[in-house]
Amino acid sequence: MRDTPRWVRLRALLDESLMALVVVALVIALAGGYLTMGAYGETETRTEEHQTTVWESSGAFTHNAAVVNDTAVYDEGDRLHNRSTYFRDLTPRLDGAFVYTYTARDGGNLTSSATTRLVFRSVEDVEDGAATEYWRLDSPLANRTATLSSGDRLRVPFSVNVSAAEQRLDEVDAQFGGTPGTKELYLETELTLSGTRNGEPVDRTRTYQLPITPTDSVYEVGADGPVVHSGNQSEQVTEPVQPGPLRSYGGPLLLVVGLAAALCCVGGRYTGMLSVSDTEREWLAYRSARNEFDDWISTVRIPETEVPDSTVEVESLEDLVDIAIDTDGRVLEVTDRDAFFLFGENRTYVYTPPSPDEPLSLGDRSVADDALDDTTQSVETNPPASNDQHSASDSAASSADQSE
Repeated sequence: MRDTPRWVRLRALLDESLMALVVVALVIALAGGYLTMGAYGETETRTEEHQTTVWESSGAFTHNAAVVNDTAVYDEGDRLHNRSTYFRDLTPRLDGAFVYTYTARDGGNLTSSATTRLVFRSVEDVEDGAATEYWRLDSPLANRTATLSSGDRLRVPFSVNVSAAEQRLDEVDAQFGGTPGTKELYLETELTLSGTRNGEPVDRTRTYQLPITPTDSVYEVGADGPVVHSGNQSEQVTEPVQPGPLRSYGGPLLLVVGLAAALCCVGGRYTGMLSVSDTEREWLAYRSARNEFDDWISTVRIPETEVPDSTVEVESLEDLVDIAIDTDGRVLEVTDRDAFFLFGENRTYVYTPPSPDEPLSLGDRSVADDALDDTTQSVETNPPASNDQHSASDSAASSADQSE
């Protein structure tokens, strides 16, 4: 099978740029090797500063209320737990406890003392955020003291008759003639901590509150959830850096592609697959000239009788165009004869282009290139002229020169 003109052009381009292509392929392979070594060779690490929780404490109120009368919904003795709203007549007494616990990474022992009291007060807020307290009354409910290790819990129970507490709030405020402030009722637990935690000394007092707000038929209980405190410590953490997709997959791919391309280029040159013969180069030069001088060429059909027997052979299409320019002539491409003619006043010039079918197939190229100087390949479309024909052409050319 003969090579196609497009494949001849491609091989010529590859042959001219072979060294540059090999260099580019090796650079790609080196880049792929570098990325591959970075991804699968020595593992990179990075050091970051992390905030680590070394201790954490939680203080919260839990509460419930017992139903004192049967209803269509609840039976007497039922308990409602941790609701935001209870019923004044149905569940007048609020029971519960304050619960404190803590955890420490390196352990500790804390002496914890907690006092829970019921607070009555009248207070008025002002514009700057401060508050004016008109009066305050504390009623102690319970007190507990315990030594806590990490994970232990301190529980301080309480029980409040909300209806009676509301009545007491109004009575005290009436003793002051009715203050202009807001009357408040809430549970307050004061917690004192002393000892060591994570090997560090601790001496601290915290206050926790649970508001109780009576209305017409219900009373509302604060539901802010547990109050959490914690201590953090900065630590230097060294972590491995995971390679990204480009280094993990792109590196090996570039390495394989680069090496394969370099081997193909070198192998193509060694086996002759990318070699371009002189005949092929001549044909490429002809095609380039045909495109370049298209404005000087016309395509025609000439009857066999109009073609003179004596013609002057021109070695290239470029030479034929140069003669046409000098003589103000026109190059004629005779398609049915696969030749280019220039008719002058005294002689006819002709150029016969090489055939694109003359290059050998890939399988025959390595042999043909070695024997190109000694062997003439037979081509059906353009058979070589006989010695007699060459002699006739030379004689015709000589006669034409003498006539001038």
